[in-house]
Order: sequence, then structure tokens, then C-alpha cells
Amino acid sequence: MQVLIIFITSSGAFFNLYQLQSLYPQLHQLFVVSGTQAGPLNMATLLSLALMALFSGPLTAHIRGYTLICVAFLLMALANLALALVSEQWQLLAVRMFQGILIPLILSALLRASGSGTAGKRSAVISAYVTGTIMGSVASRFGTAWLVDHLGWQSGFICSAAAMMIVLVIIRQHADLFRDEPDSSSTVSSGTETRISRWRELSDSTRFRLNTLLVIGFCILFSQSSLYTAIGLRLAGEFGLNASDSGLIYLTAVLAIFFPPLALSLARRFGQGVALLLVCCLSALSVLASLLSDLWLIALSVAAFSVTAYMAQSLANYMIADLPAGSIRYANGIYLFFYYTGGCCGALSSAFFYSHYGWPYVVLSIVSVQLLTVLYGTVRIQRKKGGMSS
Repeated sequence: MQVLIIFITSSGAFFNLYQLQSLYPQLHQLFVVSGTQAGPLNMATLLSLALMALFSGPLTAHIRGYTLICVAFLLMALANLALALVSEQWQLLAVRMFQGILIPLILSALLRASGSGTAGKRSAVISAYVTGTIMGSVASRFGTAWLVDHLGWQSGFICSAAAMMIVLVIIRQHADLFRDEPDSSSTVSSGTETRISRWRELSDSTRFRLNTLLVIGFCILFSQSSLYTAIGLRLAGEFGLNASDSGLIYLTAVLAIFFPPLALSLARRFGQGVALLLVCCLSALSVLASLLSDLWLIALSVAAFSVTAYMAQSLANYMIADLPAGSIRYANGIYLFFYYTGGCCGALSSAFFYSHYGWPYVVLSIVSVQLLTVLYGTVRIQRKKGGMSS
């Protein structure tokens, strides 16, 4: 039952993350949003996520995770109602930033629950968490587009608010599954000095793993945000698709739900570092395939990219949950900061590159970041091996 509730909760949280990526036709019609302006609107939630991630850990230390999750979903329902009523771009931007404040509270509580239990149970919970993020992301793009296209802007977001209330009711019926594990540290503070001291207290091995994870996290969401933001603009501009038809291409990401367990199996067989490097290389190849002009081949490349992106996310989340118990909350907060900062940069850069230079430059930016990440990871692994041998 815990696996199912983790899946529902993470799906509900991520349902709010990418709601505008497939709505460019409506954004242009209702709010006079240009292609370049679509970047900041998609970036707004990610920016709030990045900043709030630094404080979500301390909040979960002092407030029960179950309480935070319930309050966050209630406010998320109100935020969706607000989206139904906005009439100007700045209002849309403000609500999207508010949604970004709420999501890390849910994710931190869930990842904390994922870090408890035996290794087998932790693996199952992490897989459910990642699968929930996949389904929530797909529903965020395709589901929202379908609702708005068929019911209109206001009715579509009212339905989204109702969905958040349904998730809240389900969570309240299973409150016992969100028991907080005791923290090994006596106090948790969000101050800069305390964060620096916490970093120095980490072992050399933990710091090495976390340093690598920060770069990987930045790359994962930079790539996802870049491709998914710009592909919506491309489908509307080059192929003339409406929101719900554009949303169909995001539906290909559903294939990724079958692959998080495979990613964890690769990590156990070849090691976490080697598995991540392999996934990054496969991701770069799938992005290059999107240069093709046939719509079906583009859809296949997006599907392949989604599979590799969520495999990398699954590996990264498992590596965080596998850190020493006292370091998980701290590591998760700083990891999410870099992860969503990468998403902000991806949303802004892809909208700019596509509007001014076209799709090939979007692909170039994504592949460049991925290859730099692979190079960074390879160099660090070799240095660690060299240090161990000496």
C-alpha cells in the first residue's frame, strides 16, 4: 500500500509542474504570449522549486511530513483555481511561482520516507516515486492540454483543482504511511554557516558522490526542460498542432514507467557511476534523432529521450536515498536546488534558441550539456580511482 500511495502522491505533485508547456496556442491567444515569453512562464515554477528546495529540508525537520503534504495539496488546489481566474501574464507568472514553492515540500517528505526500510523495500518505493513523477509529468502536459482544449481554460483548471483535492482525500485516508523517521542530527538550520558546516561534516566519499550528483541533477532537468519546452513551440509553429494534439507527443513518456527498475538493475550490476554515464550517452543520441523532420520519428526520439531521462532520475534518486541517514535531508535539498536550477536554465535557453535560431540550436545546447556532464563524471571517477590506488 505504501508503494501505491507514494506513486499517487508524487503523481499529484508533478501534475502541477509542467502545465503550461503544451498550452502555447492558448497562452498566445488569451495572454498574448510570444515564443520567447513562454520560457519564463515555464521557468517560473522551476525557479521557485530551486529556491524552496534549500529550505524544504529544515521545514520537514520541524513540521510533520504528513502535515506539510496535506497543506501543500490544499494550497495547490487553490492555486489551480487561481489559474482558472487569471487575466494577465504577471498573474499567471505569480501563480506558477507559488506552485513551485509547494512542490518541494511534498518531494522532500516523500524522499525521506523512501530512505527508510530495507534495501529491497527502498528500491520498490524509489521506483514507485519515480514512476509517479513520470505519470504526473505526462498528465501535467497531456492531461492539462486535453482539459483546456475540450473544456476551456477556466473549466480545465477547475478540474485540475478537483484532482488535487482527490489526492488530498486519498492521503488523509492513509496518514499512517507518512510516519517521520527520527533524524540523527540534533538540530537542523537553514543558515548559510550551518550549511557550510554540514558540508564539512560529510565524509570524503559522501562529498564525492554528492558533488557528482549535483552536476548530474542539473543536466537531467536542463535536458528535459529544454526539449519539452521547445518541442511544444516547434509542434505549434512548424506543424500547426493544437494543444491536445501537441500533448500527444508527451504521452510517449509513459513508456518510461517500465525502465526505472532496469536502471537500478544496471546500477547493481555495473555500478552507479557507469550506469549513469551510459544513460547520458543514450540520451544524447535520442536528442540528436529529434533533428529529423518526420513527426512520427520525432515522437520516437522524444519517447527514447523520456526513457533515458527518467532512468537517470531514478538512479540519482536512489543514490541520494543510499547516502548515510543523517545526510539524506541535507543532500536532497541541495540536489533539488541544482536539479531545478538546471530546469530554469533549460526552459529559458530553449525558448530563446528556438525563437531566434531554430531547433538545431536547441539540440546543440542539450547535447553539449550532456557531453560535458559525461566528461565531468568520467574525470572524477578516474581521479577517485587514481587516489585510491595511490
